[in-house]
Amino acid sequence: SFPMLEVDPGDSENATGEKYFSTTEEFLELKNAFSELGFSKEEQNTIFNVVTSILYLSKGDSSSALQQLGVANADLEAALQNGQLASNISMLLYSAMFNFVVDKINEKLLLGGEASGEENGFQVTVIDSCGISKEANTRGDLHLNTCAEAFHHNFLTQVFIRNYERCSFQGVHLPPPKFYDNTACLNLLRNSES
Repeated sequence: SFPMLEVDPGDSENATGEKYFSTTEEFLELKNAFSELGFSKEEQNTIFNVVTSILYLSKGDSSSALQQLGVANADLEAALQNGQLASNISMLLYSAMFNFVVDKINEKLLLGGEASGEENGFQVTVIDSCGISKEANTRGDLHLNTCAEAFHHNFLTQVFIRNYERCSFQGVHLPPPKFYDNTACLNLLRNSES
């Protein structure tokens, strides 16, 4: 059971009085979508347990969060009273869950059709890194941001420019792609590193 997520028919609020899904039907739609993507009931339950535990942690309820994860540890429960530690654990849980979901979807895309994901080009890719959470920016932050911009530049080039060039080469004439070209930002960051 996921009281933080589920709602009763005709009711738009969950057990805590907050809205996560406007109807039970939306929650069922999500579960059906997971099933269609090849997520087993056990995997879905794990995802919902992680999401629910993150919600409990965000409310300072470490006891319910750990119970949702099936962890019984009084020392860990006490340590999670530290808001920053609970926040860090939440980010780690979310990151691991998100990566699992993306990997599982990509597995379905690669194996699910006649053509492989490499041949048809369908794939889910995470193209952003977490923001900087410190008060002061450091040289390391500059390097992280430069890497993120370089990754974005490569992604934009591959998705927009290379695909446009491939289509043109094959005789398919499309209007030029419109997108934010971050070349100037990348050049600025690269020059500021020296």
